[in-house]
Amino acid sequence: MSQYASLGFCSLLDELRAVTAEISCEQMQLIMGTDKPYALIDVRETHEVQFGSIPDALHVSKGVIERDLEKLIPDKNVIVIVFCAVGARSLISAYMLQKMGYKYVYSLKGGFNEWLRYTNSNT
Repeated sequence: MSQYASLGFCSLLDELRAVTAEISCEQMQLIMGTDKPYALIDVRETHEVQFGSIPDALHVSKGVIERDLEKLIPDKNVIVIVFCAVGARSLISAYMLQKMGYKYVYSLKGGFNEWLRYTNSNT
């Protein structure tokens, strides 16, 4: 976590980790390799996405995901994998999507930065 993250924010993330599933890049790729329907959601801001994203990800920034996701993914049984830069915003978003009734929601642990490390180490 950033050196600028407050103690309260870090505490909130710890609470959310207890009730929200995080998955690794390997686990995400296993899900993506099955025939199960899934959605990969990038909750970063537009200026962050301009530098790249995970292939086939939908960009729905954290500020609007709760408002817009039901229009994009009305089936709440679809596997939803949420990611941001480092995994904090996606953890909050995943928690909120669970509260909205999505049954299979995961936050990508380490976010886009971890995915970059993972893909660079496997090429």
